Amino acid sequence: MSLCLNYISGNSSAPSTSCCTQLCTVVEAQPGCLCQVLNGGASNIGFNINRTQALALPGACNIMYVIILIL
Repeated sequence: MSLCLNYISGNSSAPSTSCCTQLCTVVEAQPGCLCQVLNGGASNIGFNINRTQALALPGACNIMYVIILIL
């Protein structure tokens, strides 16, 4: 998700094409990675993530996905 850091950190108003391509790959292959980013995993390695931007990323890239919550 490194190609999306400018967007999900709030430094860019739109994700790059390369970010969206990478996001699509992650959604298909390793969707758990997205949960780790949203749950603060990126801050553990020194990245500040704007959670609102991160949650908006799939929509900004026109990527449809399903979130399954296990309670």
